[in-house]
Amino acid sequence: MELAQLAAELAQRTQWQDTPVEMTEADYLEIARQAVRHLYVMTGRYTQYDVDDVPELDADEYEYVL
Repeated sequence: MELAQLAAELAQRTQWQDTPVEMTEADYLEIARQAVRHLYVMTGRYTQYDVDDVPELDADEYEYVL
């Protein structure tokens, strides 16, 4: 899975929102990383989560993250 792609989609979908500070690419990457980690915890697969090599998401998981 490409976290950069998730982060870019998040940035595009939220660009109209005002934030107290300007969001950077690193901010969006961190939000995407945390969302994927949360997904693994919520689905009971926390042992499969690896920060360096997050596996490809299933179609239903993809919809949950985005």
